[in-house]
Amino acid sequence: MKTAIDQRFTFYADQNVDGVLTISDVWLWFKWVFFLPGDFILAALTGSTIGNFFELSQDSLMGWGSGVFSFFVWLLVLGAITTVIDDVKNGIS
Repeated sequence: MKTAIDQRFTFYADQNVDGVLTISDVWLWFKWVFFLPGDFILAALTGSTIGNFFELSQDSLMGWGSGVFSFFVWLLVLGAITTVIDDVKNGIS
């Protein structure tokens, strides 16, 4: 039997498990990708001294802490992409 962490990092096209691929699943794909950075950190910290201190568990996956962390990671990624695009447009100097 898979744990919640194992299931979290396995992609299923039918995310809501209703047996049909619908537009609802597409929204859940975006949600799955958005929370990946935060959930990865939570999975790494779960069971560690730091994770125990902050009371992190499998229930923390896709929660507000993961969302805040993921938001800042994606903000950095978008900033880096924007910088690369600007450098390519202006010629790297």
